[in-house]
Amino acid sequence: MSLFNTLSQKPWLPSQERIDNDHSGRSLSSDASRVGFFVFITTIATLFSLFLVAYIGRMAYGDWRVLPEPAMLWVNTFILFLSSVFFQKAKNFSNHYDFRGARIYLILAGLLTLIFLFGQIAVWKTLVSYGYFLSSNPSFAFFYLLTGLHMVHLLGGLSVWGFSVYKTFNKDISVNELRSTISLSTMYWHFLLIVWIFLFGLLLAT
Repeated sequence: MSLFNTLSQKPWLPSQERIDNDHSGRSLSSDASRVGFFVFITTIATLFSLFLVAYIGRMAYGDWRVLPEPAMLWVNTFILFLSSVFFQKAKNFSNHYDFRGARIYLILAGLLTLIFLFGQIAVWKTLVSYGYFLSSNPSFAFFYLLTGLHMVHLLGGLSVWGFSVYKTFNKDISVNELRSTISLSTMYWHFLLIVWIFLFGLLLAT
């Protein structure tokens, strides 16, 4: 199994549970899905931590150049924050079994996430237009790597988001299953927001 396939798995999704069950012969409970989710989060956190350690270590070399941060990054950060807030609103509505309200906020959260991703791409284009190419300096390469890695995980999260929105229209889906999916998706977005704030803070400080 490739690294991309491993990272793109979402062990808390019922669909992934069924795949795992086909291979393991075991039935996973919602508690097991939650454990799988936190194992997945721990794996991502470890991956980012390794890159951050490499980033800090590489700064000690004399060829390190400071990369200016476009103001658009502040706007993007606020957009991602709003997306996380809307996910929380969706979770709150689902906890009260108001899945119509949950659907509205899920859609808004997903749209804001897409805007964030396009905003990040716009930042890349701005930097490239100023001559800050990937191969120009290690600091530039790390910026594109870290922000790109974060974007990849958001894209993976959007697949879960789409699945969650679809389930709010499907009346045959278990209510508890839907609530669990929305809840875990919300935690995933909160986690990626925290990761981004930490990355952004580090980039600003260095």
